[in-house]
Amino acid sequence: TIFPPYFVAGAIFSGFGMVMTLLVIAREILDLKQFITLKHLDNMNKILLATGMMVGYAYGMELFIAWYSGSDWELWVFINRVMGDYAWAYWTMVLCNVISPQVYWFRKNRRNVPLMFIISIFVNIGMWFERFTIIATTLHHDFLPASWGYYSPTWVEVSIFIGTFGIFLSLFLLFAKFVPVIAIAEIKSIMPGAQPAHHHHEHESAKAGVTAH
Repeated sequence: TIFPPYFVAGAIFSGFGMVMTLLVIAREILDLKQFITLKHLDNMNKILLATGMMVGYAYGMELFIAWYSGSDWELWVFINRVMGDYAWAYWTMVLCNVISPQVYWFRKNRRNVPLMFIISIFVNIGMWFERFTIIATTLHHDFLPASWGYYSPTWVEVSIFIGTFGIFLSLFLLFAKFVPVIAIAEIKSIMPGAQPAHHHHEHESAKAGVTAH
């Protein structure tokens, strides 16, 4: 099975997508541009591109393995996933997770803040649809035809889903308010007073002042 590397790459991909969404907002609102530079965002987008291609490779290998296995049941599951009732969810997943990050092949796009925010939203949507595709398409047609059906969420499920956004954003805002967003240990070395050359310059200036007097 390719699930172990598939899920590791997917976890990195979705994690970086969510971090990018929050990072772009926090960078603007909390004025962290001198600490979170375009170079950092550029490197994150390179990882998004690489892991997105890994996830896309996994999608392709799933279809290939289903065909190569010779199992009619497994092949039917994936054909149903690609061309069945939930094909719209599958192709939305492919569009968001595989196609949209391809814009990061160009350096100008990797440093375009509004664009990277939009792509990060696409990644979040795509990874949600990946989970939806795995669960819904597997369960709506099982080995018992009498239990076949099309999943439609109830208002309770929709409310719970919307509520998760509120809980997450509340926790994130509380974290940003009471905890340093960037670890002090990571930025103290780049502060002006922490540079040896800076201290040496101050020392030389002080000596010059004493000599002048």
